Amino acid sequence: VEVGQVWQDLDKRSGTRKMKVVEVRDGFAHMISLYEEAYPSRIAIRRMYKHSAGWKLLANAGAGE
Repeated sequence: VEVGQVWQDLDKRSGTRKMKVVEVRDGFAHMISLYEEAYPSRIAIRRMYKHSAGWKLLANAGAGE
C-alpha cells in the first residue's frame, strides 16, 4: 500500500466507494474518498486484499486516476 494509490471497497454495503491513499502510518492507510465530501478514513492495511469484504487496487501511485 502506497501514497497515491486508488482502491475500491469490495464490501457490497459500500456501493462503489473508491478511496485514495494520502498517508501510510503504523499499519494503517489513511484514505480520502474520490467522489464525496467525507472525513478521511483509516483502514488497516491487513484488510486491504481482494476478497468479498476487502479492497481492490485500481491505480498505482503516479498512474493517475
